[in-house]
Amino acid sequence: MKAAAVFLLFVFPLAVPAAEVKLPKSVYSPLFRDPGEADSVVGPLLVDKTPVTNQEFLAFVTAFPQFSKSKIQPLFADGGYLAHWLGDAAFAKGEARFPVTHVSWFAARRYCESRGKRLPTIAEWEVASDARSSRNEAKIMAWYGRPGARLRDVGAEPANKFGLTDAHGLIWEWVDNFSESIMSGDSRGGSSTESLFCGGAALKAKDPKMYATFMRFAFRSSLNARYTSVNLGFRCVRDMDGGGE
Repeated sequence: MKAAAVFLLFVFPLAVPAAEVKLPKSVYSPLFRDPGEADSVVGPLLVDKTPVTNQEFLAFVTAFPQFSKSKIQPLFADGGYLAHWLGDAAFAKGEARFPVTHVSWFAARRYCESRGKRLPTIAEWEVASDARSSRNEAKIMAWYGRPGARLRDVGAEPANKFGLTDAHGLIWEWVDNFSESIMSGDSRGGSSTESLFCGGAALKAKDPKMYATFMRFAFRSSLNARYTSVNLGFRCVRDMDGGGE
């Protein structure tokens, strides 16, 4: 009889565990609604208050060197992985509290798993970030209009109504099911993929004025799990024991 394979998940300690905020049970309304599709319930769950930082990610790659800059396999990240770091265990002075970026979905997901957590779903992130409030819609659009905005320490901005900081105006964030954000074109050329006109798909949304939301979904639909970007990071969530309210 062959011995069964055993997979162990090692959880590494951090000197200061990431602060978490509680997302209560909430209702998520899909951006694009299929006939008969209803709203869904998300939560309750615990969400990292801030995105994962360079310092926190350094602790991870120290414990799991296969995810270091020089050892990551091409299957799990493109050539831009941790491109802003100075080496496997070094980043620029003063950037310890900057959100880690240039990380792939594979690396972000493994980081969260190593902490006993996971990446949020689209629905969970959309609700927890309060992305569709009029105030945040305006903030997001202003950020979209400033390409190349510099990073800064996490936690510098006021928290949103759930207690999260930096959900908008700092970085994009990976979600676990990003690949479900499929955006078709407006079919101007007779094919759903021939003309990927960003504004056209917004007409299919329940509210065509939700440009910021549409652009967020369009960005997700362009991603591949190996991709990295100068302003793409992540935060983790954790299911609440017992599913308390």
